[in-house]
Amino acid sequence: MELKKGMRVTCVMAGTEVKDAVIQEENTFFYICQNQRGGGNCEDKKGYKYSWFVGSDADNIEEHDVLYLRVVSSNIEGIFEGAIVKNQVCQRKVLGICGDVHFLSATDDFDKLPLHVSYYTMVELKQHEYVLVVEEPEDDTVDITVEGRTKTISRTSAKELNLID
Repeated sequence: MELKKGMRVTCVMAGTEVKDAVIQEENTFFYICQNQRGGGNCEDKKGYKYSWFVGSDADNIEEHDVLYLRVVSSNIEGIFEGAIVKNQVCQRKVLGICGDVHFLSATDDFDKLPLHVSYYTMVELKQHEYVLVVEEPEDDTVDITVEGRTKTISRTSAKELNLID
C-alpha cells in the first residue's frame, strides 16, 4: 500500500485498536495521527492528540509495531465520532455514538443539534443511504517565485517564512 498524506485509516498499533486516524507526512516520513497512543512526534497532528511514527513507506510498517493498516472507504460501517456523513439530501457530522445509536448534527450545520430526530442505528443509516465523506489528501506544496526563479516548497515552510497566510 502506498501511504499518502490525508488518508483516513484504521489500524492496530502496539496492540491498541485505532478506528479513527489520518496519515500525516512531514520531511518524507509518515505518521499516524490519532487519539490513542503517542509514539513519535510530528508537528501537525491534524487535530488529534498523538502521532505514531511509521517510517518512510508502508513496506516496513510492521517494524514500527503497526498491524492491519487499512484505508477507510466511504462505507458507512467505518463510521466514527467526528466523521462527516452524507446522503443525496445533506451532510451531517457524527456528534456521538452510544452503543448502537449514532447521533448526527443538524443538516449542513455541524455545530447544532437538529430540532427533529437525529439518532440512527446502522440499519437506519444504510436505509437513508448515508456514506462517509472521505477527505482527499491536500496539496501540501506551493510555488514561490523570487527574482524570476520559481521553487516548490512545503506549505508549512512557506507559512513559517511568512510567504503565505
